[in-house]
Amino acid sequence: MNKIDKILVQVHYLKKKNWLEAIALLKQNAKIYPKSDELYLELAEIYSQHKIHRKSIEMYLNALYLRKSDQTLIFKIANNFLALNEFKLALDYYGKINDRFPELFYNKAYALSKIGKSSESIVLLEELIEEFKTSEIPYLFLSELYFSRKEFNKAIKYIEIAERKFGHKGAFHYLKGAAFSHLEHWLNAYTEFKKAEKFKNNFPHYYRSFAISAEKIGRTDEAIKLFFQNLQKEPHDTSTFIELIKIYIARDDLDSAYKIIKEAQNLTSPNFPLTLLYNQVIKKIKSTKKDI
Repeated sequence: MNKIDKILVQVHYLKKKNWLEAIALLKQNAKIYPKSDELYLELAEIYSQHKIHRKSIEMYLNALYLRKSDQTLIFKIANNFLALNEFKLALDYYGKINDRFPELFYNKAYALSKIGKSSESIVLLEELIEEFKTSEIPYLFLSELYFSRKEFNKAIKYIEIAERKFGHKGAFHYLKGAAFSHLEHWLNAYTEFKKAEKFKNNFPHYYRSFAISAEKIGRTDEAIKLFFQNLQKEPHDTSTFIELIKIYIARDDLDSAYKIIKEAQNLTSPNFPLTLLYNQVIKKIKSTKKDI
């Protein structure tokens, strides 16, 4: 075993107990053995694991100086820039890689989407799923991009392709439900949200979206329950309060509407729609008392 190997073995055990001491040992020996790319690589990996990305990039660049045009090192440098949200620099380094592999396609697509180049991102993702077909994640990302562009039918198309390849998943049903909601295909939306309910999910505003679809197809009692479930998860969500109040007003259940308004006023910031609904309820209550 040569000296560098002995140092790396020592670092392997040391970094489990005290990674800062492992860093110090590596830096000390990198000065003694400045042409040892293994030491720089180990430093870069430790820095990256602890999310010290700029230091990681610095060490990878030192190693790259010794390993000219190493595609793996270039990819790792790009990934560190991606982690720093420096998307253009990440793309510069991804562009230097000649190999073709799924992670490269996906990361480039992600970086492009973050600088507003969704069309280029979509092209890469479509190439990725055509060439590799290894995971449902690119299909979800592609669907989300089409969703963000308001191309809801295309978003649904790619989710359905993913379903045929990878089976049913909560995220697939949720995204399809959201897309059908925007298309105002309420029964389809309700069906997909209902299917998503069988899976563990932490999708944003899931119960509110599910409730709106239920209310739109006349399942009002179910919608009320779902709105209350959403408030358990998001107790400060103004939109949920507003939808509930509207249902109670439509039912002439003014006591429940007033109760929800007061709760909303305590839990949310003042806003114009809530004030309008409050005035509407108060006016109806006064009108009802006059009729009596």
